[in-house]
Amino acid sequence: METGRRPAEVAALRIGDLRVKTLAPGLHVVAKDSYRQLVTRAKRRGKDAWRDLSTADELPISDDLYDLLYNLCQQVIQSVEQLWGVKLSPATAKELPLFASVTMKPFKKVGSPEEFHALEARTPDFFHEPYYNLYNRLIAIGIACTVVSARTNDFMLLSPYRFRRTLGTVLAKNGYNAYEIAAALGHDDIQNVQVYVENSAEAFDHFERTIKPAFQPLLK
Repeated sequence: METGRRPAEVAALRIGDLRVKTLAPGLHVVAKDSYRQLVTRAKRRGKDAWRDLSTADELPISDDLYDLLYNLCQQVIQSVEQLWGVKLSPATAKELPLFASVTMKPFKKVGSPEEFHALEARTPDFFHEPYYNLYNRLIAIGIACTVVSARTNDFMLLSPYRFRRTLGTVLAKNGYNAYEIAAALGHDDIQNVQVYVENSAEAFDHFERTIKPAFQPLLK
């Protein structure tokens, strides 16, 4: 929701993708912009892009989102440790999916970290919750919350793609160009983001407010 990424990209997340920037020398408190989420791109023309780390984006995330994801990581680790009866090493823990099945059914097919890594090497997405399950959960949450549009007063169908389009629209209204929006949404080019920046009155107003003060002295 916050990052506007595709369901398949969210489903591919692993615990090791949640990161904190290293503290600068002499600092003891994590800076406000230090929390990061590594996200791979699910769509790449002509390539099998599932968890292609060569084009992964390290996105800044809010403190609140980091706390939620960190707690989720701990829950997944604890559930796997209880199921297997072992203490997981950091190397194994970081390879666990961030979004695991609620039933833990895939993990019940193996009984040790060694078996986990062997199966993961053959089928990298075996332990990950399918993206369509995450998609359907968000739809169900939206229905349960009975979210209503402030503009039309109609019921809103919440989905990852609605949040994705909303992020693109908000970025355009705040003056970001097509290349910046494409990067934020994980596109390799600007082919699919022109709709956000073409004929945007809000973008023009933002541009005018930003540029006009700089040219004011020249107009006098």
